[in-house]
Amino acid sequence: MNAALPPETGDPVRSDAVTRLARKLETGTRSARRSTRCENGRVAGHGTDSLIGSKVADFRIVAELARGGMAVVYRARQDVLDRDVALKIMHPGRAKAPHYAARFRREASTLARLKHRGLVEVYAAGIDRGLHYLAMEYIAGRALSEELDDFRIGGNREHPERLLPSRDAANYPQAAATVALELAEQLDYVHERHVIHRDVKPANVLIDEGGHAWLIDFGLAKVLDKSSISWPGGFVGTPLYMSPEQASADGDVVDHRTDIFSLGLVLYEMLTFRRAFDASSSNEILFDISHLDPIRPRRVNARVPRRLEKICLCAIDKCRSRRYQSAGQLADDLRRFLRRRCMPG
Repeated sequence: MNAALPPETGDPVRSDAVTRLARKLETGTRSARRSTRCENGRVAGHGTDSLIGSKVADFRIVAELARGGMAVVYRARQDVLDRDVALKIMHPGRAKAPHYAARFRREASTLARLKHRGLVEVYAAGIDRGLHYLAMEYIAGRALSEELDDFRIGGNREHPERLLPSRDAANYPQAAATVALELAEQLDYVHERHVIHRDVKPANVLIDEGGHAWLIDFGLAKVLDKSSISWPGGFVGTPLYMSPEQASADGDVVDHRTDIFSLGLVLYEMLTFRRAFDASSSNEILFDISHLDPIRPRRVNARVPRRLEKICLCAIDKCRSRRYQSAGQLADDLRRFLRRRCMPG
């Protein structure tokens, strides 16, 4: 476990709320696994495993890019416009559930209202022969999670698919800060439009061939009413990258600062190549996020600049009032850090 351990008095005492939430998570995971197994069959003449080489609406499917519990993302070709697209197709079994279908439509409408460098453009959305699809801008690159996994397992630093701007020991912290800055700018834009991502994590960050970051997968995004700045808490997101308020089962109010915490955890992982909160069970992860502080980045990696460590720790402060109050504030500090690092002498 990366977080500091409590006194050795046996298992730490979990609050009832955390225990209930952990049980809910584990039940949901089992349910998703069962659902994924049954959804891989053919529905309406097509299962998500049978689509490569076929056409959905105007898109000819070429290859699979990613697969999750709710949908599969393919690289597809739109011949009439001579372009590649990322085509997200909902598992047919999921589409039968009204709330999943509504979530899929909400992702399409949310992305359609966002126009910013680093956020993919929506081309089309609809239903073809029972298949719910979302066609988006295709970005050639790799998920940040893959980059980090390669490094963690001792991958070759000269690998030609390396996409972060630098893996050099002296320059890597700046590269990580640059990625975090781009993501902070994207989140600041999104938050200003009353959208909260709720699932910021390395797997939802693409690093393109130029080393630039793209925030993807708005499937769990929350669109707030313009008159509202928060919503009652509830279990939504990926436990390893949740904020304390997002992980709470007690109805804590959650706002845009939950994304700032999650981005801070992404920056922590880029700087240390380990997760800030990483335990053997969902129960432990949720407890650690709510009650324990992670090891300071410089204790894990002495090459992390002190100023960058301070920025990271401010982003992941458990107290929302001490955290950055906007993604724009986080972006400003990252810019200042990068300017100082680039100064001669």
